[in-house]
Amino acid sequence: REQGDVIVRMHLLRDGTVISANVVQSSGHAALDAEARDVVLRIAHFPPFPADYLPAQRSFDIDQPILFRLYTH
Repeated sequence: REQGDVIVRMHLLRDGTVISANVVQSSGHAALDAEARDVVLRIAHFPPFPADYLPAQRSFDIDQPILFRLYTH
């Protein structure tokens, strides 16, 4: 029954491969923070960056918000 917002910093190669993921803003709940990090690592691969986007850069850091909410009907 925990809720919260986590920001995970993903380190990606140009081809979209996830190299690492770290929590940079905690939800205040260790279990949610761990799940947010783990979900990025389970995805493991995102679409590649366009060839014309910063062509000399080999990797990128992306901050991804992940929101955990309880919904009741």
